[in-house]
Amino acid sequence: MKKKNTIVINKRFHTHREYAQWVLYEVTEGKNKDGEVTKREKSTYHGSLEQVCKYVIDKSLGDCENLNQIIELLKLSSLMLAKELENV
Repeated sequence: MKKKNTIVINKRFHTHREYAQWVLYEVTEGKNKDGEVTKREKSTYHGSLEQVCKYVIDKSLGDCENLNQIIELLKLSSLMLAKELENV
């Protein structure tokens, strides 16, 4: 469920600021016992936007298939990503 002032990071993650924290939502797809596609949304809570970015990068590294993909992903520093998102 997307809230007002939601920052969409990519099709898997979106976040928004609450009073004293950032809430990060991760959307995953799966299939139920009948074979129908279902979407699940998991929320995690973080004290800063930098922590949100580090979490997204860490989770995304798990999807990398080779060293080159890992290197490319790590070139995005969490501080640079946080700065860009704050300017949105």
